[in-house]
Amino acid sequence: MKTSILITTALVLLLVVPVLTAQPADLKVTEVEVSLKSLMDKGEPDITKAYVRNHIRIRPGDKFRPGMTNSDVHALMKTGRFHDVRVEASLEKGKVTLKFIVVVYPKVATVDFLLKRPDGSELTALSLQIKEKKLRKKITLRKGVLYSDAQRKADEKALRDHYEEEGYYPVKVTSIGYGKLGKTPGEVIYYITEGEQFQIENMIFEGNENFDTDDLMDFVKARERRRWFNPISWFTNDGRIRPLELDEDIERLGTYYRNRGYLDAKVEVTHTADVVLASDAYQQRVKTLNKARAALEVLKVSLFTEEKKGDTADEDRLDQLEDQVDDQEDVVEDAEDEMEDYLDDAAYVDLTFKITEGQLYHVGKVDFEYYWQNARDGETRRLDAEPDGTANLGFEPVIPKLTLMSLIRMREGEVYAPERLLRSGPKSDLRAIQNHYGRKSHINARVLRVVRKPVTGTDQIDLIFKIFEGNPFNLDLVQIEGNEKTKDFVIRRELAISSGERFDMGRVERSRSRIEGMRIFESVRTFARRGPDARQGANPGETLTDDLVVAVREKNTGSFMVGGGYSTDYGAFANVIMGQENFDIKRWRRPHLLQGAGQKIRLKTVAGGNYNNYRLDFEEPWLLDRKLKLTTSLYVEEVSYYSRKFDVDQTGFNIGLEQTLLGNDFLRGKIYLTLEEVGLTDLESDTSTELKNDKSRTKGHIGLQLHGGQVMHVEYKDIVISEK
Repeated sequence: MKTSILITTALVLLLVVPVLTAQPADLKVTEVEVSLKSLMDKGEPDITKAYVRNHIRIRPGDKFRPGMTNSDVHALMKTGRFHDVRVEASLEKGKVTLKFIVVVYPKVATVDFLLKRPDGSELTALSLQIKEKKLRKKITLRKGVLYSDAQRKADEKALRDHYEEEGYYPVKVTSIGYGKLGKTPGEVIYYITEGEQFQIENMIFEGNENFDTDDLMDFVKARERRRWFNPISWFTNDGRIRPLELDEDIERLGTYYRNRGYLDAKVEVTHTADVVLASDAYQQRVKTLNKARAALEVLKVSLFTEEKKGDTADEDRLDQLEDQVDDQEDVVEDAEDEMEDYLDDAAYVDLTFKITEGQLYHVGKVDFEYYWQNARDGETRRLDAEPDGTANLGFEPVIPKLTLMSLIRMREGEVYAPERLLRSGPKSDLRAIQNHYGRKSHINARVLRVVRKPVTGTDQIDLIFKIFEGNPFNLDLVQIEGNEKTKDFVIRRELAISSGERFDMGRVERSRSRIEGMRIFESVRTFARRGPDARQGANPGETLTDDLVVAVREKNTGSFMVGGGYSTDYGAFANVIMGQENFDIKRWRRPHLLQGAGQKIRLKTVAGGNYNNYRLDFEEPWLLDRKLKLTTSLYVEEVSYYSRKFDVDQTGFNIGLEQTLLGNDFLRGKIYLTLEEVGLTDLESDTSTELKNDKSRTKGHIGLQLHGGQVMHVEYKDIVISEK
């Protein structure tokens, strides 16, 4: 590709220079043409001129200058879809025409896989450990697909990654395509050196003086091989060596140490697989196996050639070749068995993590500096100090240094943890500072950067947090987005903030949590959208306005379940459950019939020979437009006991009211009332007189509950209302 670009550039310069010397220097390009040619010199190229033009930035009217086509040629070659790109420049009657001549790769004709042996010889895909059919699923270049060098390289990586995921080591994948090395045009060949599958016998950690091996094990994926006496190992890992996995383990351990103050920690991985591969015993068995496989392939080709002759084939020769193939297959099988027997012991290797911990670093002095950053040009100036470095005594920060110090964990003397200086993550000090500013309506405040200053000759690193406090914001409008079936007011009533108030991000987060708690949305996002005021010219302390956007993604809130089972008490039964988590009893129009008000309804039916249950539940989270949850239930239960003496029928009604207490979303009080009638039916003649005289009873339950993480029953009373 690089050679093509250099040749093309030279051609362009040779063409351009005579034009420039013969004509005025202000020549302009009047036309840009595209010519497509196929590498196969037959048929139409499998690409459009429009695709080529999309990668050419030169347009008619551009000033003509030497080398102006270089970047476009590079962009076209970088796509990997072209064998060559060259440009011709012509001048006629003061008009400059650039013609891009593009040689296009044709479609892929064949894709083959070959086993590449260490000695350089090759075997067909039949000798590969992973079946060819599975390998073809991992690549993008297939017969009939437009060829691309970039895709071929990507396929190499995909094949190599797949082998390593399966535990093969060492793996090497190379490929060729389209006439390279004398191969057939249109043919793509992948050469695979598979290696072997090794398993970890022992995992060893060296150099971890300050951390237990068990703690480090929690941060790596590599595991020892499965053992019959350790059932847990059968569910954790098969113990294979995977190079990609080991690279990730090195990074994980390095991150583990760095986030605990060991900034200079280094992690290396060694294993004894290379010793096995280099041994004479292994190499001898490889040679024997490859020699047997190669001989088998020669015989199979000879047999195939003879079979193609059909009626003219020599029957004696066919029989002879078939016998030879059978015999050679036995030889290959013996060689494979010998290799397998050898690897049964040799393939169990030790894996060692060598750790150099280095020095433990601590936080030195911590300071905060306050800055103002102009949104127009990005110019930054310090507010708490004069240009000469003296303190600006007239400056009063929104959040003083002492308060900021209380928000962070990276204080003087603490272990230096880089993860706390990231802009995201649960342990981020930068996020803690920004959130605190957000609760004070400074929603555009942020930590511009953190200056790290290692103190020479010590284990300390001084920190300076450079803070942009921004402006205070008021909330202008609340915009609801993404709700197709859910009504706006259902979302708005859960907001803990209103238009005209200070833009308190703490209350915004509380609002988001409430909306998520409705359980009718797949996701809920809240963010500020800039209002109409011109903030380019905003000054420190000036109050601005922003809109709050609540973007939701609705989920399917309807449910329908059918099931059944068998109970030793009630026998066989079937059940049907239907529900809607976003019900609207008032909406009788399509397309969102009976949906969108945040109400909940559930119908459950259980039918069986000895047990029947019918229950209807309804919930209104905002009764009479107040945050007062109403819950109601109607149920009918019929039970036939095995004694066959009688049946029990229960019909009941439940109603409850629930409300938050003391302004705390997690502290709720509930009062409820249950009324039910219990009756005995189908009494047998030998049923006791006491039961016959007590056929029906109406009773009630009155209860009061407090919810605060756990349910606490403050009062509960069972009242018999009537008896018959």
